[in-house]
Amino acid sequence: LVRDLTGRVTAWIEVGAPDATRLHHGSRLADRTTVYTYRDPAKVIATWTGKTIHDADAILLHSFDTGFLDDAAAALARRNTMTVSVTERQLYLELNGTHLSTAVHDHGIR
Repeated sequence: LVRDLTGRVTAWIEVGAPDATRLHHGSRLADRTTVYTYRDPAKVIATWTGKTIHDADAILLHSFDTGFLDDAAAALARRNTMTVSVTERQLYLELNGTHLSTAVHDHGIR
């Protein structure tokens, strides 16, 4: 959830696989709605098919390359140092000395 200085919601951001009701609510409330998922995008979108989602054509679903989050999870420790950068739809992660990268894929939900 991102608000401007007046308190108006400018962005609604979901992570994972939110249900259609939550996505509908966020899309009605915010200027922009985005979902980041670690799951198969086709399966996530399939759960929303036939459901009412406000301004569904404007919602973007972003996903990562297969295995990226598994590799990141394997590099986690009790205490972590991390650097993250994104350049032209490529995400670079340095986590405890392990260097990982992934493309950020965009999917329309309709």
